[in-house]
Amino acid sequence: MKFVILSDLHIVPPGETSHGVDTGARARRAAAELAANHADAAFCVLLGDLADHGAPEAYAVLRDALAPLHMPVHFMLGNHDNRTNLLAAFPEAAHAGDGFVQSVRDTELGRFIFLDSHEPGHVNGLLCPTRLAWLQARLDEVAGQPTYVFVHHPPFNVGNFMDDIKLTAPGLAAMLKAHGNVQHLFSGHTHRHSSGIWNGIPFANVGAVHYNCGLQLGGIDDSIQYRYDTLGYSSVVLLDAEQMIVHPNEYISPGTPLDPAMFPTGPLKAIIADGGRVPGHH
Repeated sequence: MKFVILSDLHIVPPGETSHGVDTGARARRAAAELAANHADAAFCVLLGDLADHGAPEAYAVLRDALAPLHMPVHFMLGNHDNRTNLLAAFPEAAHAGDGFVQSVRDTELGRFIFLDSHEPGHVNGLLCPTRLAWLQARLDEVAGQPTYVFVHHPPFNVGNFMDDIKLTAPGLAAMLKAHGNVQHLFSGHTHRHSSGIWNGIPFANVGAVHYNCGLQLGGIDDSIQYRYDTLGYSSVVLLDAEQMIVHPNEYISPGTPLDPAMFPTGPLKAIIADGGRVPGHH
């Protein structure tokens, strides 16, 4: 089975850009590439931060961009998104019926669970008791069966300033381990590919359609030159009964690095603002 992932599109209304990038054009290019080369995918996961400021016009651009993808789409929310505006643009989007955009997909290879970590006014993610209870119920339904979990905000540390704005979800690790067969955890948010093991659970943190970050470890410091490049990624995942492989799919080659002056530096607490968004970051 093949499925594809698009994360951190950060689409803005027509005529606008985000950090100098026409994110609507990027989304159209990413979807067109997937339609041309991976039309046999079973489904597509939109892994959050679909719009840059949650504007209705941005979700309209997203709907247009997705037109070439003739496959089921699972919508997820990141800190930049807006639940009301997303569901108005995509009334067909699966959701839990309790105000959160959470859903499952059952396949012959296991259950796929898509979580909603968006918390209005916060740049970090949250799984509140309601969302965690929903997750527990979905895990209990398939106890011991292969399960794959998707959430925009990573619950693990990646070694840089994003660790201060990751997922808050008390008891999540214990819940997933108790299930006994969580095969993989997928997340976005960091605008960078990374992978590893968190509390015994393998994970893949996928790159962004928007811009992507170089390897910059440690916190935000004026003495460090951070790199933001015009690279654009989707992800293509191949899964069967014996293995899974996650392919970073570089659909835009390296170009001129984005101007560092467009991205603020300094103490993280001083730049987290604007309704839970970090200007120039995530």
